[in-house]
Amino acid sequence: MRGFGIDFGTTNSVVASCDSSTRRVLPLPDSSGRPHPSVVWFRADGTVIVGRKAKNNLNSFADEAGNAFVTSIKRQLGKGKSYRIFGQPKSAVEIAREIFIHLRKHAKDQHDLTVDSATVTIPIYFDGNSRRELREAADQAGVYIKTFVHEPFAAVVGYCHSGDGSRLEQLEGRNILVFDWGGGTLDITVAGIRSGKMIQLARGSLSDRAGDHFDYKLHQLTLSRFLDKHNLRPPDVRLGPSAKDRYLAECERSKIALSDLQTDQVEVAQAIDSDHKVYDIEENITRGDLETLIQIDVRDALAEVDRAVEEAHLILLR
Repeated sequence: MRGFGIDFGTTNSVVASCDSSTRRVLPLPDSSGRPHPSVVWFRADGTVIVGRKAKNNLNSFADEAGNAFVTSIKRQLGKGKSYRIFGQPKSAVEIAREIFIHLRKHAKDQHDLTVDSATVTIPIYFDGNSRRELREAADQAGVYIKTFVHEPFAAVVGYCHSGDGSRLEQLEGRNILVFDWGGGTLDITVAGIRSGKMIQLARGSLSDRAGDHFDYKLHQLTLSRFLDKHNLRPPDVRLGPSAKDRYLAECERSKIALSDLQTDQVEVAQAIDSDHKVYDIEENITRGDLETLIQIDVRDALAEVDRAVEEAHLILLR
């Protein structure tokens, strides 16, 4: 018997398959060996492209007629959000459905696995409306959600059952803290291993204070520097929806690059329109700039860890 789990993420999504007889877990990444980007590309001919190909073509086609891109749809579930795609309204559910369809098709085409039902992970902050719309999106794609599991607790389950299966026994009486800072939210779980069972002792969360938020901060910093350099005022410039999508995608790339580099450059072609003149963005950014931008967020994240540990009646050793 085989079961499936789906991590439907703000930035990336992936399916994992588990053989109940061997307990072997098989992740189903894309052809690059990474999770599928949660990017949906609508074409005027009715074609819908999801994943790596959509993300890779965002900069090339976002400004071309007959192309519409949607990113981070998970953050809009449960909020009554809709989009105008080629003049027609599309709900967040309809767009999220395309990601489930893509994941299901990839599992079938590349691994000959039929994903009809799955356990799906969700952020701690997801309310009833968000869960309902996520379930509806999966249903429309032919996937029945058996149950929801909080994302950080799912990480505890995966960690305890990895390897030869003896880890759970080895961790008896110990505690695990999961710090999951993704694209849309920070989720924290404190779990304890008691009598061979995993027990959630406490949890914490910061919504809308994660990867997308950091991308936006980089966007605001580099835009401000650009305007100062060219003596422009915000009311005098125009940044179209597609240009903003490309701009944020470039900021995400730069943010990731600064994990390894001390300096990077944010480059966005034909990003700004002011008085019938089109400008390219070319702004240097340093790791120090990024660290300064997010220092309050990091402070608040550490405070949330402290709060969760205190709620679990444990002592955090630093």
